[in-house]
Amino acid sequence: MLTLEDARTFLASLGITLPDVFLQLLVDQVNSVYQCLVDAGYPATTIGLIQYYLLALFGIMQPNRQVTSERAPSGAARSYAFGTLSEGYKKYLYLLQGLDASGCTSAIVPEDPNAANCALFIGKAPIGDC
Repeated sequence: MLTLEDARTFLASLGITLPDVFLQLLVDQVNSVYQCLVDAGYPATTIGLIQYYLLALFGIMQPNRQVTSERAPSGAARSYAFGTLSEGYKKYLYLLQGLDASGCTSAIVPEDPNAANCALFIGKAPIGDC
């Protein structure tokens, strides 16, 4: 099972920082599929990877900034990137789907942020016939 500290450390390595109260909710979501993964017969190492890739998907879906570089001894500097959500989403989704062939995580994977969820209808009326 994934812990809050594991999640914090992992997301920090990706440059993602979230408040603990919110991060705990994500950890609970990731851990909710643990038994399905065990029942599907995945080895412990694969379960761990699946959980981390799912956490990465949740993490990149949150409004955040990613630290890209730091400097210190005191010419202090920090650079941030906001990257494209699409690139990060697709990368972790493919890794997750490649490992979770049983589909244990499919019900809780965040929706693709680039998927169209609306339709546009345009009509034309003849001019002067009103």
